[in-house]
Amino acid sequence: MRTPADFAGLKISVQPSKIQRDTILAFGGIPTVIEFNALYTSVQAGLMDGGRTSPAGLVDSKLYQVVKYMTLTNRYRVLS
Repeated sequence: MRTPADFAGLKISVQPSKIQRDTILAFGGIPTVIEFNALYTSVQAGLMDGGRTSPAGLVDSKLYQVVKYMTLTNRYRVLS
């Protein structure tokens, strides 16, 4: 993702947090609350377009096996 507009229409996993939900909505994405341990299978099945995690979380959860890209920001990391 290169601009906030790249979020438009993407279904992004968030924690049950108003701030996280509002952030994804502000970018035009579709915030969806799911447990982190369900993110791998949700992305793999095409139910989710991505989620938020750290580089270590990407490795620990093996999300690198099902995502194509990782976007690093100062605060928000999004996988898709």
